[in-house]
Amino acid sequence: MSNQSAGTSFHMENFKRRSRYAMVFILLILAFGLITVLNINTGNVHISLSEIIDILLKKATDTKEYSIIWKIRLPRILMAAILGGALSLSGFLLQTFFENPIAGPFVLGISSGAKMVVALTMIYYLGRAVNVTSYSDHCSFYWFPDFHRFYSSDFKKDQAHGHPSGCRNHDWLYLFCSN
Repeated sequence: MSNQSAGTSFHMENFKRRSRYAMVFILLILAFGLITVLNINTGNVHISLSEIIDILLKKATDTKEYSIIWKIRLPRILMAAILGGALSLSGFLLQTFFENPIAGPFVLGISSGAKMVVALTMIYYLGRAVNVTSYSDHCSFYWFPDFHRFYSSDFKKDQAHGHPSGCRNHDWLYLFCSN
């Protein structure tokens, strides 16, 4: 009799666990739907919930809001969802393949390898940045605040900045200055 009650207890516990997983999954889907609607509604152009529903059901196709939703806001939301899913899947695969619950890109050196490739790419294109016009140099200064320091045209050959190679002391790419 105790054997039969143990089996019933196991099935009941398994049912509770599955229903709890189903409840969490349903709550996550509802939260994603709510966040998606809030993201579509958020922006410089306020779009009401009824307009959003009409646009998503393709009832209103020739409005400014239609273009905003289908060309700007929905692609942004979907790309964020796809990227988040891809990152979580890659973490799951790293942990599964290496059979290590703490395996991640920092532990395995993947992040360091990616940084090295970015650095080598910057070094390779550093010599080719001299051909950039001053207009695009100034535009990049306003659009990308830290990007302007990577141009080799910023490195001057004079001794006014206090370094023998003629580079400013705060330029961290001073090793690549040409004489």
